[in-house]
Amino acid sequence: MRKLSRFINGIINKLTEDTKDRILGEVKELYDVNDTQLVTNLLLDCVFNHVMANHLKISFQLPLFTSFLTAVHALVGDSMATATVHKVFDQFLGTIEQGQDLEWNKQSHNVLLVVVYLTMLNVLDLSLVVDLVQFFLRPATFIASVKPPTLQTSKRLN
Repeated sequence: MRKLSRFINGIINKLTEDTKDRILGEVKELYDVNDTQLVTNLLLDCVFNHVMANHLKISFQLPLFTSFLTAVHALVGDSMATATVHKVFDQFLGTIEQGQDLEWNKQSHNVLLVVVYLTMLNVLDLSLVVDLVQFFLRPATFIASVKPPTLQTSKRLN
């Protein structure tokens, strides 16, 4: 798993508009020979580590990362969307579980932009994004007491 993680990190580090198609081919090969869920989780970990990085250029890279995730979604289907939603919750709930309120900093902003871009590209459903925003606008004590919604759950957080 560590070797696979390093390989994925290496190809994501090389992701540009010019290399996107070649890298997508490499990712497809990874899905062909490895567990789909494992590859998806490692890929999302790597992409979100880049998204959460506080680089000056990251806002220019967000559309690239998002279009790449959209292409991967086309390869593997809704499991990518479900894993993305869980990753977003993990990013924010990790902060809350450490006893901190959500900080609306550059990192949080980048994660929410990825969610919005994925919605605009029809990877995530708009009603789910509305639920996410409503969920995270609540006090941290409430958020910590609730399990995150999933794509299989139609129950809205009211």
